[in-house]
Amino acid sequence: MSGLSFRFRVILPAAFLVLSIVLATVGDWQRQRVIDSVGRGAVHGVPQRVAVARFMDYAINAPAWIATWQIPNFINHFPSWGIMSTEFDWRYLLLVCITWYLIGAMIDRKRSSPPRVIPVAWKRVLGVLATGYGIFMCRDVAPLEWWFDPWFIDCVFLWGFFLTVAALVSLLRVSGSDSGRGQLHQAIDSTGRNWMLLREVLYFLVGVGALLGAFSWAHDYFYILDGDVRTASLLFLQCLLLLASGAVLLLTSVKSIRCELLLSGRLQSSGPGAP
Repeated sequence: MSGLSFRFRVILPAAFLVLSIVLATVGDWQRQRVIDSVGRGAVHGVPQRVAVARFMDYAINAPAWIATWQIPNFINHFPSWGIMSTEFDWRYLLLVCITWYLIGAMIDRKRSSPPRVIPVAWKRVLGVLATGYGIFMCRDVAPLEWWFDPWFIDCVFLWGFFLTVAALVSLLRVSGSDSGRGQLHQAIDSTGRNWMLLREVLYFLVGVGALLGAFSWAHDYFYILDGDVRTASLLFLQCLLLLASGAVLLLTSVKSIRCELLLSGRLQSSGPGAP
């Protein structure tokens, strides 16, 4: 089984790296063909969106594409080898490999026998990070409708939407399976337990911030409700995601804080059903 445990974390990055290079090359050929048809002097007037294959690649690897926009230019004077035309391509392809390595590692973990167990604390951290990044993807791509085709915006938005939903479901599952929390409590010292409480309080505050942000976005939603229906729909879904994220973070953090206080003896149980 050791061979299987590494299969997807190797196959997926390699496969999607090759696919990205192929689609980017085809997309550049599509744009160059348009430039040749209208004349070389019109190169700056031809929009990037005519490279349909390249944007299909970006849609498939939307998490890597969004992240690439946020990374400053720090890789300079690298060779292109006829594949990478800009520094953006280097950063993007690196993030494509990282994205699919993480997905492949998650699949490998589930396929291993017995499945490798991730500590509850790390599951919570990864769930919160994935939730935040999914919302960031939805929020960051919505204002780009002026530059990109609607189908591309929708694909990136759906990536962020389903990433957020999957992360929230994972957080709820982790919160509902606290059978090992008592053993974890016994295994760490008082300083570690205080850090656990501090982390859950931080999650609680993040949840409050998400709810406040949802109300702020809802104000924007009603402001543009009479305008573009599609833009209003995207903003409405963003508000729902943020509301759900805030609610889940509040619910799971309150439960974890109460459970930790009960286990440490700082809070008295109020009933037979209490942990």
